[in-house]
Amino acid sequence: MQFHMEIKAFAKINLALKITGILPGGFHSLEMVNLPLDLFDLIDIDVYGHDSLTEVFCPAMPDLKPQSNLCFKAVDCLREKYGFNDNIKISITKNIPSQAGLGGGSSDAASVIAYLNDALKLEMTLTEMDNLALRIGSDTPYFFRNTCCYLSGFGEKITTVKNNCDFFCLLIKPHEGLSTKEVYAESDYFDKQEIDINALVDALSDGDIDVISSVRGNDLEPAAIKMLPVIGEILRNLKSINGCVSGMSGSGSTVFALCNDVNVLNDLKNEYSNRFWCRIAKVL
Repeated sequence: MQFHMEIKAFAKINLALKITGILPGGFHSLEMVNLPLDLFDLIDIDVYGHDSLTEVFCPAMPDLKPQSNLCFKAVDCLREKYGFNDNIKISITKNIPSQAGLGGGSSDAASVIAYLNDALKLEMTLTEMDNLALRIGSDTPYFFRNTCCYLSGFGEKITTVKNNCDFFCLLIKPHEGLSTKEVYAESDYFDKQEIDINALVDALSDGDIDVISSVRGNDLEPAAIKMLPVIGEILRNLKSINGCVSGMSGSGSTVFALCNDVNVLNDLKNEYSNRFWCRIAKVL
C-alpha cells in the first residue's frame, strides 16, 4: 500500500496550570485547562514499501537528530505494538516554536499516531491511543481532542469543557526558550498561586472574561520569570490591558493575551514584534 497525506498539528495554550503535588518518580501532579489554537505545524506523511524504514525531516530543527524527534518516537511505539513493516517518511514544516509551552512536538506526535491508526487500519480506540501517546509525553493525549479541556493527574485524565468565549490569542515568545524539566524543578522553591479551576471552568461556560482573568494562573510563572526575567516584563505590560486575559503557557517561554477584539491584539503585536516572535491565532 502507498499513501500520502498532509496533516495539521495544532498548538495549545494552558489557560491555567496548577501544581497539586509531586508523584513518585519526581513528576508533578497537575490540574490544567487547555485551549487549542489555529496555529499549526504541517506534517507530510508518506507510507510506502515494506522495509521498516522510518525517516523524519524537520529543516527548522537541524540540530535535533531524527531519532530524537517525537514523531520518530511515535512511529517506533506503533511499530513495537503492531509490528507493521511499512516505510514511513515524515516531513515537518514548523510554525509552532520549540521550548515555547505550546506543545508543538507533542501535537506533531499525536497527529502522526492518529493518522497512522487510520491509514494502517490499526483500529486503536481513543483510550489505546492515549496510553500509547503517554509513552511520548504526558501532554500528548490532549492533542487527540483539540478542544477546550480540563486535565488532571500528570495530564492523562482529560475532560472536555464548554468554552463560550470567542477569543483571539496573541502569542509573544522571547528568542530564548526554557527547559520544561528545569522550570518544574525551580518551581518547587516557590509558593503556589491561588488558582480556582472550578470557577475557571464555570467562567468559560458563562463567557465571563473578568472572572477568567481573576481565577486563572500558572504555578510555573514565578520560576520561569526568575530564569528569564523578560517574561515578567511582558506579563506586567499585558496585565494592564483592559479586556484581555494574559498569562504564560506551560513552562514558557511564550506569553499570551486573549481578547475578543483582534484589533487590540494587532496593536500589541505591532508593539512587540520588533523584539520577539509574535503571532495572532484564533482559539478553536
